[in-house]
Amino acid sequence: MLKFLPKGMTPLRQNMIDEEIAKMIAKDFQPFSVVEDKGFKNYCLALNPSYVLPARKTLSQKIIPKLYDRQRESLQAELSKASAVCITSDSWTSRATSSFMAVTCHYIEDYKMKSCLLDCFEVSERHTSENLAEELLK
Repeated sequence: MLKFLPKGMTPLRQNMIDEEIAKMIAKDFQPFSVVEDKGFKNYCLALNPSYVLPARKTLSQKIIPKLYDRQRESLQAELSKASAVCITSDSWTSRATSSFMAVTCHYIEDYKMKSCLLDCFEVSERHTSENLAEELLK
């Protein structure tokens, strides 16, 4: 019967769950404050009473940047193996009339095309070829 009870929280397990929450926030476009929501706290407590949710400051200043660095290194390693890489850009204007540009990288790995977003940023200048080229070179 004891095997069904939640086990104590080891530092390794705590870090793993913290990272999974950070991934959930990034993938599902959740605010960092989700860790302060009563329902989310109760849910985590029900899963494992030993788990302590990270503060949103910890998420935004430590956990997310660490995941970003790890993902960036992984992507750089993957791209260094690619025999060829194609970079595309796309510009658009939102309904609120803010202009954006996205830069995407495409490559082939194991006979499958892969794409990854390299950057997405607001463009404050007019969408002339000179201005867009200047933004891409930044």
